[in-house]
Amino acid sequence: MRVAFAIFFLVLLITSASGQKMSDIQKEYGAPTQAYSLSEHIWMTPEFGIDGEICRARLYPKRISAKTDYLAKELPFEELKEVLNRLIPPVQRGSAREFFGETELGGGIGWTTYPYDNVSIVFIFAVRIDPQSVKQMESPTFPVKDSPSQQDKKIVPSYRDIPFSGGGIEIATINWTNRKCGN
Repeated sequence: MRVAFAIFFLVLLITSASGQKMSDIQKEYGAPTQAYSLSEHIWMTPEFGIDGEICRARLYPKRISAKTDYLAKELPFEELKEVLNRLIPPVQRGSAREFFGETELGGGIGWTTYPYDNVSIVFIFAVRIDPQSVKQMESPTFPVKDSPSQQDKKIVPSYRDIPFSGGGIEIATINWTNRKCGN
């Protein structure tokens, strides 16, 4: 009995010590994701539509590269702006749309959206609220309703650059407005 157990244990050890093949990993987890190095600190994973055109891209910080390890979890803002201007030059974005630069919060994250005619850019960042500051907040105030003449005038920003103040961006997502993703 001990010999049988020793042989079983040895066979188990040998089979688990042999490496997994690419086909085994792909069978278990699917095809690998394409990632592109856009700059020193930024990776991009694109998604493509059925027609082969890029329809969505996520930009995120490099944590590890062939030459170094990075500890920063945020995207360097000036580098991010340069990358965005190369990927989607301001003139190709179209005009800024309504609710340009609006920030929403929920579940410990925030996201600021910059919708243009041809593309929408979303910056995602962690939100940490100091409990002491919440206790010190004044009671909420509500704006007075605009007069009818002011309601008819919807002002849409005309600038094409992103007026974000920078800092804290952990992920940037680009969605092309008139392109459908394959999934």
